[in-house]
Amino acid sequence: MDLPNVGLGTYRMKSRDELIRTIHEALRIGYRLIDTAQVYGNEDIIGEAIQTSGIGREELFITTKVSPKVLTGELTVYQSVIESLRKLKLNYLDLVLIHWPGTAKRDTKIPNTDNRRSGWRALERLCVEEKVRFIGVSNYTPSHINELLSYCTIHPYVNQFEMHPLYIPWDILEICKKNNIKTQGYSTLGEGVLVDATNSDYTMLDSIAAKYSCSRAQLLLKWSLQNNVGVIPKSRSIRRLQENYNILFFNISTEDMERLNTLTTSGVLTPKKFCWDPYIVE
Repeated sequence: MDLPNVGLGTYRMKSRDELIRTIHEALRIGYRLIDTAQVYGNEDIIGEAIQTSGIGREELFITTKVSPKVLTGELTVYQSVIESLRKLKLNYLDLVLIHWPGTAKRDTKIPNTDNRRSGWRALERLCVEEKVRFIGVSNYTPSHINELLSYCTIHPYVNQFEMHPLYIPWDILEICKKNNIKTQGYSTLGEGVLVDATNSDYTMLDSIAAKYSCSRAQLLLKWSLQNNVGVIPKSRSIRRLQENYNILFFNISTEDMERLNTLTTSGVLTPKKFCWDPYIVE
């Protein structure tokens, strides 16, 4: 199975019963990609949900990410993924990402090349051993990607990064396209700010969404897909899970895509980044 365009994000979802119910509902709707990370602290619950879902393993695409805490050497990264496999109760993972180009508690001004390189070697070893199908990165800037391409023997499959209309990293999109690296976005809804009905700053999105009889969330998620960036929204609501999945069934016009792509450069909205900034990591 290739990487699905729409997946289920699980960040900040640690309640066992709620997460299992959410995963089962998502799979019933049609989701097949489940995105987690070692730092989310929920791999064991996700493993239980997968086992009890009634969906065959070969029909699923499971992603996890290596914690910045263990990006300290080849062995620590390797062992952390083996532990993720144990928690997820899987024989193999579809995709493992280096979550962050930096190492936890390390000065971001000190070059972290050695740790990134040794971490990548660990992921390549896991691929060779058929414990992982694809390997990639998250929050890698163009300089990090160029560095990776200079030493990797297995090509990075995907780069996952923050993207929404207030923050479009065109430089990352360009280098990924040039080097045939898939792109996947997180915080597509701006940490919920862009879809907050009580926030009047972004009501202009409603006029565009109305053209397609969709919600703001659906508009933003579809906008990302049409920029060739996959999405992994999370939701505890069955209704919203279905709405998020339904973005596969409509298209935004070229004109409206241009409007959304230029909201900040045209001065309509102020640029804003909500998550950590990888550009400070050497």
